[in-house]
Amino acid sequence: MEARIDGRSARRERNRTAVVDAVIALLGEGVLAPTPELVCRRAGVSERSLFRYFDSLDELRGAVVERAFRRIEPFLAVADPARVDLAERITRLVRDRIAMYDALGDVARVARAREFDTPEIACHLKELRKRLRAQVADQFAPEFAALERAAARRRTTLVAALLSFSSFDFHTRVQASSRAEVRRSWIEGLEVLLAGPPGRAPGRSGAGRARPQASTTRR
Repeated sequence: MEARIDGRSARRERNRTAVVDAVIALLGEGVLAPTPELVCRRAGVSERSLFRYFDSLDELRGAVVERAFRRIEPFLAVADPARVDLAERITRLVRDRIAMYDALGDVARVARAREFDTPEIACHLKELRKRLRAQVADQFAPEFAALERAAARRRTTLVAALLSFSSFDFHTRVQASSRAEVRRSWIEGLEVLLAGPPGRAPGRSGAGRARPQASTTRR
């Protein structure tokens, strides 16, 4: 009897996984609102059984977002500021963010669209944003440490916003920018945001800070 129950549990889990994978595959093909019929056909399960695996479509959407977000762990690494200079840390983070957003694709767009009416999705997005902000804070810890606490918090927020999926979507879908253009825009933006006080070049210590020259031009 116990073996029979274990078999049912394993089959249920396999079918749940198949359904989630089917939704992710359909989203990747540009089907942004796959119907239960289409999902079940792709997953190889009956439409009647769908709601034995998930209590609601919202639960299914939450499971899809959770699975997709699990795949982005490799893009959340932090370069050690003690061993990697600022220019390289900027380059690495921009590279990883673009790759991460490409990997998420339409899953991220659907998640943002359903965030406010699907608590499961809202919870996953909140956690992801928290982790992405923490990545920014750790990646550029020395630069933020040179600022007052309130200024560092504001600067962290600006960097997080610049590298957000909303920013990526605006560049690529609204402005039709290429990945190379996004990369250049983000790197230039980060160089400005992380330059520190006026006259300080990105990646240099305060000892190398340039002193502003007094103007001799009279108006």
